[in-house]
Order: sequence, then structure tokens, then C-alpha cells
Amino acid sequence: MELNKQVCSLELAKQLKELRVEQESFWYWGYYEPARRWDIIDSGEAENWDYPRGVFSAFTVAELGEMLPAGYISVSKILIVNTPIISGTSRFRVKYIKDDNENYEEDDTEADARAKMLIYLIKEKLIKL
Repeated sequence: MELNKQVCSLELAKQLKELRVEQESFWYWGYYEPARRWDIIDSGEAENWDYPRGVFSAFTVAELGEMLPAGYISVSKILIVNTPIISGTSRFRVKYIKDDNENYEEDDTEADARAKMLIYLIKEKLIKL
């Protein structure tokens, strides 16, 4: 599986940093000046190179899973489901349920679906990191 499908997108990584999520991960998004593009770099590169546009944690599915509430926390739960949509394609859906509050986020990659849910939970003040 391609690395960019295992980590959250650059846009979601930027939003998580703006929400003050601790920027500690194995992978990062860094702007590679000679190629004029954003690339996924490992933590060693992020520490040892100067990225004038900054770096953003490219959280993996596992790292995002650690930040999301566990499967069941009192009456809260996070459900992650890979659902077939149209003509054999699939999307990942992350659903949050607590009391009368229910929300879901969906995306083509599990990492992005999880990142969107984490952003929702932080913005709605349902969790603190």
C-alpha cells in the first residue's frame, strides 16, 4: 500500500496542527524546494533539514487511532467501517456516538476518515489532547 494512503493528507495535517495537536509522529509533510512539492518525510529528515514552509505531522492510521477515544468509553464509541459504495469502490466511515450526539466522517482512506473525526471531536470540545 502506498504511504500517502496510510497517513493523513496534507490539508488535514495542517488543520490538526492549527488545532494544537502535538506534532510528534513517524512521518511528516515537508515542502521539498528543488521539486517544488510537498513530500512525506520521516522524523529524522524533519529534525535534520530546514523546511522553510514548516512541517506537519502526517499521522498514520495507528497514530490517529491512539488519539481517538477507544472503542467504548462509558457511553461513547467510535466505529470504523469500510463500506462499499458504488461499483466496487469503498470508503471508510468513522462514526461517533455518545448519548444523543451522533456524527460520522467518511473518506477514501482510513487515515483521512480518522483525521476528520479527530478534527470534529476537538472542534466540538468532545475530547482534549
